Amino acid sequence: MNMLPTLAYIDPMSGAIVLQLIIAGIAGAAAYFRRSIWACVRLLCGKAKSADAAAGDGAQTREN
Repeated sequence: MNMLPTLAYIDPMSGAIVLQLIIAGIAGAAAYFRRSIWACVRLLCGKAKSADAAAGDGAQTREN
């Protein structure tokens, strides 16, 4: 049994469509999850801690 190699061909337009689907999927997911992404960015940058600390200090002065 002599097996011949199988040659696969993807034309450039098919490759472009697949690339467009991947890019659109990433952009769509980023747009859908933008609030949670920004929350993670703020958490990593440390801005959430300073905002929480400022809000906590204001709440304590109002109670006293």
